[in-house]
Amino acid sequence: MNFTVLLVALALGPAVQERDALLRARELYNLHQYDAAIKAADEARVVPATADVARVILGRAHLERFRIGRDPTDLAGARAALLRVDPARLSTRDSLELIIGLGETLYFDGQFGAAAELFEIALSAQTPSDSLGREDLLDWWADSLDRYASTGPSRGSVYARMLRRMEEEVQRDTRSIAASYWLVVAVHGVGDLDRS
Repeated sequence: MNFTVLLVALALGPAVQERDALLRARELYNLHQYDAAIKAADEARVVPATADVARVILGRAHLERFRIGRDPTDLAGARAALLRVDPARLSTRDSLELIIGLGETLYFDGQFGAAAELFEIALSAQTPSDSLGREDLLDWWADSLDRYASTGPSRGSVYARMLRRMEEEVQRDTRSIAASYWLVVAVHGVGDLDRS
């Protein structure tokens, strides 16, 4: 083996392993294998170059486990991981994932108004290519607003806000189940019984 090739291989070896752990964590998360994703994200988290993205994946995987099992340690683990992320070290896509994760954390903490604000930021930041996750995000946002409306005196204005967004979303995508459902809820919430 050429000495130069050996030096390059030795220098790149750790960098490749770091990226592999991060890629593995992301892939496992996308496959809904949250236990394995957490383990891989923990490996990637110890490397400064991948630590912040790994924390986002770690936090999101803990949130998914919390949704399934309702173990409070998963919610605490998600919160701890997400709050340690330096957003300046994230790509645009990973920043969006961080915002969504923080929104879910607030939602599970019962802070529905604050959660809705973060979900709305994420909705506004999405690009047309993000349409696959948009349904879920739209549902999170509307559900947060609906729960928030039930706790406060500004019920009518909250549903008016939801109604405006859902009318836009239905025009944007007539097949959106989330937009269609929440449009009816919003119409009823503003008291337009003829329309609902």
